[in-house]
Amino acid sequence: MIQIASVGGQVAFPAMSYYHATKWAIEGFWESAAAELTPFGIDVTLVDRASPAPSSVARAPSWARR
Repeated sequence: MIQIASVGGQVAFPAMSYYHATKWAIEGFWESAAAELTPFGIDVTLVDRASPAPSSVARAPSWARR
């Protein structure tokens, strides 16, 4: 199974708390599902559509890098 996710599940920005909460929930669900499905031979891959470049993460405010 391949789940296409969003960078919103990795980095949070102000005024988008509901959006980020849903994206983090999706990532958590699929990480847990991966562990549950592995014994049945089902692989789960979570792909973030866009991940910030390391240099842009380094410039992000400290609260956004948590």
